[in-house]
Amino acid sequence: QLRASLTEAQKGLASHNRCLRAVRRAYSFAKGAQQCAVDIQPFMAPVFSSTNRSVVANRVLKFVARLATHGGSTQAATNPEQEWADSFMATVVPLVLKYSNAKDKIVRQRVCELVGEIFNELGEEAEVTEDLFEAVQTRMIDRLRDKAPTVRSRAVLCLSRMQDPEDPEDTTTR
Repeated sequence: QLRASLTEAQKGLASHNRCLRAVRRAYSFAKGAQQCAVDIQPFMAPVFSSTNRSVVANRVLKFVARLATHGGSTQAATNPEQEWADSFMATVVPLVLKYSNAKDKIVRQRVCELVGEIFNELGEEAEVTEDLFEAVQTRMIDRLRDKAPTVRSRAVLCLSRMQDPEDPEDTTTR
């Protein structure tokens, strides 16, 4: 079911809602969001290594981000679908961050794009664990010093959502 949904998600953004429902049904409480995050990882390798202008890769990244954020929904955290999305995000983001130091600049760029897409899709009231927030922040700050300008720009976009301009001690804005 996961393979079929990812294949369908590549075809267009209009099919994403249907694919989201199919994946969540297939990985409901029996398998769970954490298992879905682990199972999706092998399918991400071709996406991470695809060219910068790949429309198909961009659609898959958007689909995975929507899985992790309940489609950007702002419903209450008690919603079982939101809990599923939170669990998926807490598992998939650390798995993806492992590739942030890859030799290939396209892979580093895609990691920044996916993590940035996930954080930018989160609702205003979304809660992220402190450990996950710090891990993402550390990796993206490291990518700000990347030799590839496209990686640096994607890291900036990711960090833009994580900053607190009101806080003079904020690590992101310093």
